Amino acid sequence: MHAYTYMVRQVSLSEEAYRKLKMAKKGTESFSDVILRTVKAPSGNLDRFIGAWKGEDFEKIEAKILADRRASKSRNTRFGK
Repeated sequence: MHAYTYMVRQVSLSEEAYRKLKMAKKGTESFSDVILRTVKAPSGNLDRFIGAWKGEDFEKIEAKILADRRASKSRNTRFGK
């Protein structure tokens, strides 16, 4: 069980959400404990996007991106000269 010494937040739940949260409690768990146990933090890992592109115009889009990069003045800036 966690001991919370920081700011407490108040949230509003529907009756259905409250019942489900209450049913998910194990032993002496607090509602905060249930939420921390069950809710996964979003991953910063982009691996889930590998192979996700289903379009057939990849080469066209890649060419446009590369052309835009070449045309960008900020990418051509030379410092110290």
